[in-house]
Amino acid sequence: MNIPRLWRTVRHLHLVQFLGKLTTRWPRGGPDLRPSPPARSAVAPWPLIAWGEREWLDDTRRHILGRLVTVPVDNCWQAPSEPLLWQYHLHYHDHLAAELNPTEVTCAQHLLADWCANVPVGSAPAWDPYPLSRRLLNWVVWHRRGHALDTEHITLVAVQARWLRGRLERHVSANHLLVNAIALAAAGSLVGGAEGDSWLAEGMALVRSECAVQILADGGHYERSAHYHALVLADLLRLHACWACAGLNIDQTVAAVIPRMLTWLSAMTHADDRVALFNDAVLSGAPPLSVLRGWAQALGIIVPTSGGVAHDLADSGYVRVDAGPASLWLDRAPIAPAHQPGHAHADTLTWEFDLDGRRIVVDSGVSEYGNGAERLRQRGTAAHNTVVVDGQNSSEVWSGFRIGRRARIVESGQESPGRWWAAHDGYRFLSGQPVHHRTWEFAPDSLLIVDRLDGQGTHTVDVALLLHPEVTIEAVGTGFQLRCGDRCCTIDGSSSLTWTIESATWNPDFNQVQPTHCLRGTASLTLPATWSTTVRWCNGVD
Repeated sequence: MNIPRLWRTVRHLHLVQFLGKLTTRWPRGGPDLRPSPPARSAVAPWPLIAWGEREWLDDTRRHILGRLVTVPVDNCWQAPSEPLLWQYHLHYHDHLAAELNPTEVTCAQHLLADWCANVPVGSAPAWDPYPLSRRLLNWVVWHRRGHALDTEHITLVAVQARWLRGRLERHVSANHLLVNAIALAAAGSLVGGAEGDSWLAEGMALVRSECAVQILADGGHYERSAHYHALVLADLLRLHACWACAGLNIDQTVAAVIPRMLTWLSAMTHADDRVALFNDAVLSGAPPLSVLRGWAQALGIIVPTSGGVAHDLADSGYVRVDAGPASLWLDRAPIAPAHQPGHAHADTLTWEFDLDGRRIVVDSGVSEYGNGAERLRQRGTAAHNTVVVDGQNSSEVWSGFRIGRRARIVESGQESPGRWWAAHDGYRFLSGQPVHHRTWEFAPDSLLIVDRLDGQGTHTVDVALLLHPEVTIEAVGTGFQLRCGDRCCTIDGSSSLTWTIESATWNPDFNQVQPTHCLRGTASLTLPATWSTTVRWCNGVD
C-alpha cells in the first residue's frame, strides 16, 4: 500500500464521509414491506416531452452504454460479467423516460412486472442507493406520464423509498447524494399520507442544502463535469414537474438555481448541442441543452439567453470565447470538489476548439470506468491538450476515482475579450519545482497559445493537440494543415519542440473508442523555457 499517496488522498475528506462509510458496514435491518399509503392524485398533466433511449431490443438483448449484451432468458436482470456501471444502468429503467409507441409501452409494462417478480428486494446492485434513486425517479415520472402504476408497484415505490431513506450516500456525497435526495422527494410527491409527507419534507430539505453547496454562484455543478451537470439539472427539472403534477407548492429556493444552471450549460455546450468533454463527460446519456431549455419553458421557468464574446465561468474555472467562426473552451478549473474529485482528470489548462460549429481540437472523453489501465490513461495528463513534464501527471490520479496530489491554479487573469492566462503548480514535486503558465490569445483569424515553464533544471516536455476523427492533418512546410469538410486551418508550432503526427483515440461515449490523430510536440528544455503554438484560419470557406 502506498501510504503517502493514500494520505494525500484522504486528507481532503469530510468527517461526515468517514462516519457515513462506517455506517454502511453496520447492520440496518431488512426491507420494510408494509403497504404504501395511497398515491396523491394528479391535478395537472405531465408537462415535459419524453427524452431517453430505448435500451431493449427483445426479451434477451439490451443495448446500454453503447454495448449490446445478451442477458439470460430466465432472468434478464442479471449480467454479472458486465462492468458495474453497465449493471447499474440495467436497473435505472431509463427506457421508461423514452418516447414509446403502444407496442413499446406494453413491452415496458411487461419488463416492469418482470423486474418486480425476479429482482429480490434489497439485492445488489439493483438496490444500491444510486441505481435505486435513478429507478425510483423514473418510476414516478412513468406514473405521472399516464402509465399508472398498480397497487403492487406503488407499494414497491414505498419499499424503495424506505430503503433509500436509511442509506443516503453521505459518504459518497456529490451528485450521488443529491440524486438520493431528489428521488426521496419525488417519491413523496407521488405517495401521500404522513409517510409520503415525511419523505417529501426530508428529501426537499436535503435537496435545498445540497444545491446550496453543489451549485456554484456561476451556475455550474461543483464536480466540473458538464455531463453530470446536465444530469443533475434534468433531475431537478423532473422533480419540479412532479410538484406541478401533484399540485404541490413549488420550492422557489430550488427553482431559482435552474436558470443559473441553464446559463452555465449553454456556455459549456458546443454547436452540436452536446457538452464539452472536460473531466468525466460523454456526449450521450443526459438530455442535451435544447431539451432542457424546452423543459424549463414548459414549466414556466424564464430561460436566460446567452450573448457576448466571452463567458467567464469564474467560480467553476472555465472560459468560453467566441470569435467569428471559432469557439474556444479553456480549462482553468481546480481539482474539485476537494473531498470528492472522483470524476476529475489530470487535465489542468487543457482546451477545446471549434470552427464553423465543428469540433476540431477535442478533449479525450471517457470510454470506461473501473480500475483498469485504460481508465487511468484517459484520466492522465498525456490524454489531454496540455503540457506533460517528465512523463508525470499534473495531478496524481490513481485507481478508478482517486486523486492524491492535486494541481492548484496559482494565478489566472484576462485582458478582455481575447487574452486569457493561468498557471498551475502540479509539477512542484519534481526537481526544480516547475510551474506551468499558459496564455491563450484569440484574434478574429487566429489563436496564439504561449506556454512557459518556470523553475530550474532540464526537463522533458510533451504538449498535445488531440483532433476530432473527422479532421485530417498533413505536414505542410514547417507547419501542419488541418481540414474538416470544406474548412481548413493551419498549425505552426515552436521550433524548440519536435512535432509529430501520431495515432490516437477519441472517447466520446462509454464503450466508444474512435481512431483519430494527435499532433504532439516534445523537447528537453532547460528552465525557464517558453514556446508557442499558433492556429490560423480564414474567415471564409477554403
